[in-house]
Parts: sequence; C-alpha cells; structure tokens
Amino acid sequence: MDHVEAHSTKIVGSRAASGMKSSALSFKAGDVLYGRLRPYLNKVAQPKFDGLASAEFIVFPDTELLRSHFLKHRLNAADFVSFASHLNEGDRPRVNFGQIGDFNILIPPPLEQRRIVSKIEELFSELDKGIESLKTARAQLKVYRQAVLNHALEGKLTAEWRKKQVHAKPAKELLKSILVEHRRSWEKYQLQRLSGKGKAPPKNWKAKYKEPAPANITDLPRLPNSWCWSNIDQLIREPLRNGHSAPVSQASGGIPIFSISAVTDGDFSTRNVKITSADPLKVQDLWVESDDIFVQRSNTPELVGTTRRYRGENARAIFPDLLIRIRVTSSVLPAFVELALQSVRCHTYFRHMSQGISGSMPKINQSVVRLAAIPLPPLSEQEVFIDAIEDQLSVVAHISAEIDNQLSNTDSLRKSILREAFAGQLVAQDSNDEPASVLLNRIRAERERLMQKAAHMKTPISA
Repeated sequence: MDHVEAHSTKIVGSRAASGMKSSALSFKAGDVLYGRLRPYLNKVAQPKFDGLASAEFIVFPDTELLRSHFLKHRLNAADFVSFASHLNEGDRPRVNFGQIGDFNILIPPPLEQRRIVSKIEELFSELDKGIESLKTARAQLKVYRQAVLNHALEGKLTAEWRKKQVHAKPAKELLKSILVEHRRSWEKYQLQRLSGKGKAPPKNWKAKYKEPAPANITDLPRLPNSWCWSNIDQLIREPLRNGHSAPVSQASGGIPIFSISAVTDGDFSTRNVKITSADPLKVQDLWVESDDIFVQRSNTPELVGTTRRYRGENARAIFPDLLIRIRVTSSVLPAFVELALQSVRCHTYFRHMSQGISGSMPKINQSVVRLAAIPLPPLSEQEVFIDAIEDQLSVVAHISAEIDNQLSNTDSLRKSILREAFAGQLVAQDSNDEPASVLLNRIRAERERLMQKAAHMKTPISA
C-alpha cells in the first residue's frame, strides 16, 4: 500500500516479490489496483508490468465493456471516494468488492471511453506542468527569502542608515547592559520561584549565578563594526522552558494548548488549538505571552528548529512539550531574534546539533538553543532593520500565499475535470459509436449462453 501515492494514481515504489511476507494477488500489466484499506486515501494505480500486490488491493482486469484506463480515473473521482469512505468506520476502515460493487456508474461506449481518457490525461498533463511550475516558483521564493534575510543579518540592508549615525552606541555596549539586566532578571526569577514555594532565599544564593558563555564566533561571518555576536543565552530574561505534555480532553473547563503545527504554519489561530486536561497549578508558568518565541525541539530533519513568534495578546493557553519557549530581554526586539533564528545559518546549526535514535525524529535540547549565535545590532538599528526587511518579506509572503492558493485550487480543478468527464461533458459524443447498452446486452447474452452450456454439461446422461 505504501508504494501507491494517495489520490494521485501514481506508483512511487515497489520491491521484489520474494520479499513479501503476507498473501498476495497477481495482476497483469494494465490491471487496475484499488486499495481497500482506508478508502479515504483513494489509492488507485495501474501498473505497466506484471506482478504481485498486497491482499489489501482489489484487482480489476480490463474488460470489453469497462476499459481499465477509464476505470482507473473513475475510481479516482470525488463521488466514488466519498461513497467508499462512508461505508465503514474505525481507525482502519476497509471495504470489500461487495460493498463498492453497489456504486452505480455511467458507462459510455468503449471508443468514447478511450476519448475521455485521452482528454483527461491531456488536461492532467497540462495541470501537472502548471503545478510543477508553481512548486518551482515557491522553492525559488524560499531561496530568495533566505538570501534577503542573510543579506540583512550581515548588516548590508541598513548600511546606508548607519553612515548617518555619527554618535550611535555600538552593540558591544548594549550587550554589556544586557548582561547586567540578565543577572537582575535571574535574581528576580529566583526570588519569585522561591516565594512561590514559600521559601526564603538561602545564604549566598546570588553566588550561584552563572554568567552566560560568550558566543562562539568560529566560522561566523564578519559583522559591521557597530554590531557584535551574541547568543540566545545572553539575550533571555528568564530560563528557557519546554512545554507540557497532557492528553487532549473533550471535557469542559480544560486548558487550551497550541499544537506544534501552530509553529510549523506560523498560525496561532483556533485552528491550531486543542483542549487539554492539564492541571492549572502545574502549568501556570507556561501561559503564552505576546512576543514569546517558540522553537520546535523535535520534528522531521527539515522542520526541527523551526522558529515562530507569537504575535497575539497574552493568552490563557499553554504550549506542547515539543516546543521550547524563549523570552528575550527588553533591550532586544523579539521580531529581530525571530528572524535571526529563521536564518539558514541557525537552521543548519539546529539540524547539525539534532540527535535521534534510528526510527525516531531528531531532537534538540535547551543547551543547543541557548548557544545559537545571534548577530546583535544597536537597538535603534534593530528597529530600522525590522521596518526595512518586513517591507521586502511581506512581498515574498504575499506571492507565496498566492502560489499556495493556486496550488490548492488545482485539486478542485482536477476534481472538476473528472466530474465533467463522467457526466459526459468533457468530450463530444459520436453517433457512430456502438452504444454501451448494445455491448452490454451482447455480453449478457454470451454469459447466459455459457451458463446454459455449463449447466447442460453437468446434466447426467440417462441409460
């Protein structure tokens, strides 16, 4: 089943028949295979070779009345998918031929079937070319976005602005004040934590403070003279926090929790919020605040380290265990830190530092995030930086959204083509074609003749 792509009728792999460990069905080149497990996936294929298929497939051979190329597309149409998907329920619904055999279809003459298939495949070919062009454009936009971001994070976007700032305070001075604030924030956090437990601070408790390690600038690009390298550990106002793992609940009074897809998609709307049965007392320090920055600590290799900033109001909602929360000091703009963490350099760093055992998703921990190097411009330049780059990135985001919209429309267009094809509206009918009803009657008559002949052969001969 894994060798057939859902919804597309494409075969994406195969393996030697000798490696099959379960029962199998044989098929001939041109037969149609229909995946009966989880019919909502609509796994339909038409191999161009002889072979064996999992018993989870139903094999449809070519017939004189219903040609296999036509049947492949007919099983791929939305009305049949909806029909089959509602036959059974459960986590692993499975249909059989007796169930899907009740689905009525209009059968055109065989020659018209051939014309319909030819037109479908012509239109699908053009559609696939358009989809490929859109995907290429989307990939190029991502490269362009990263190039713009990389250009900006090396100080080149604000170079002209800096030339006019005669008495600008360099970032090294800013970093010194940040580190002073960092210590104060640590002390405040420790006092609050102890107070919450009803404890007084122990003797010499301030001596336990550890100065953040400086950024490792090995192999890092050169920055403008007024900039300097820092890292996340230096820029946070409180310790990093992993989220909370709790079961989803349907009960009223539960606590909202953002899903990891909120960070993947950059969408913190209710679409990516679930209700959990977490204990409010155990998650009171996990409430989401405006400008919280979240990093995915575990996901696929492509997505681990994905970073997004929450732009909404303070919310009575928490975040899942697969995310790490960053809260930065007031001397650095959260929007700037978010963009820095989205750079190719940071994403490559996260992927390089991720770990995972075979078969599991790679993970990064808080130590990896704390040491992520961040270029630091003066605070006033951070504001100019954000205004300048958001003008450029907003254009990229708009074009990307339009591409995504067009890609989503291609699915509707594909369904529309099939709907018209099987309603007899895609190609012109030819009065010279033998009607399918005539062929069907001839097949029925031949079947009846063969059945009578078989019955006669079984009649005992009297002495």
